[in-house]
Amino acid sequence: MSDEAVPRCSARDLLCLLVYLLLAHAIFFPILRPDVFLYGRDTIFHDYPFLYFYWSEILDHARLALWNPYLFCGLPSLGTFASCPFYPMRWLLAIAPFPVAFNYQYILSDALAGGFTYWAGRWMGLRRAPALLAGLLFMVGGHLVTLAHAGHLQKFQAIAWLPFVLGCTTAAIRSRRFRYWLGAGVGLGAQLLASHAQIAYYTILVAGAWTLWLAVTHPADSRKRLLGYAAGGLTIAMALTLALSSAQMLPALELGSHTVRGEGV
Repeated sequence: MSDEAVPRCSARDLLCLLVYLLLAHAIFFPILRPDVFLYGRDTIFHDYPFLYFYWSEILDHARLALWNPYLFCGLPSLGTFASCPFYPMRWLLAIAPFPVAFNYQYILSDALAGGFTYWAGRWMGLRRAPALLAGLLFMVGGHLVTLAHAGHLQKFQAIAWLPFVLGCTTAAIRSRRFRYWLGAGVGLGAQLLASHAQIAYYTILVAGAWTLWLAVTHPADSRKRLLGYAAGGLTIAMALTLALSSAQMLPALELGSHTVRGEGV
């Protein structure tokens, strides 16, 4: 079973990634000020005040606040996915002025969405120009960029990782290298650390179907071995996903049974 070549990063690839970063800054240019934040109903009603309280507790008192008594008559931090403190991009709130760090998460997430789509396209066999176009279209797509106005920061961040997971599964099948399965696990773990579980759930469904398609459309002489390899790789990816996201997901699962959604909504 011969390995297929997976494109490696070059100077021209880095230039394409820079284009995404510049475009993300251009899209969100009006909020690149310390006295402005991106309007959104959810931003006003819970995201901004909750995150401000949460990170103030960390910075001022060096403690992880597990409960916010000032919002909705009290709200837990971890089980509701309101703070998502273990998602690395959230740490910007600890090193930059709060309004700037809050806004910048949209900018970086949009740039990641474009960059990840670009690499997914390259790993799927696209040349640079069509892969660049795919990334541009995804980062300005109707569903992704409109989440910013609604104030759905967590979903915005999670969706940005979807093409990364699909790209990693593609590269894993093409190259037969397990490190790409680890990458898929990291991407799914990032989704669960950043947002509600349904985004990762949809990504798992799409990645599983895509992996199966890549395997069954392979030449018949190696199809059986490839299916076994894919099953093992997906198992490794899921194990890593659960390990990375457990600090966020275990409290969420515990709280879920006590919420309205736990009643079958």
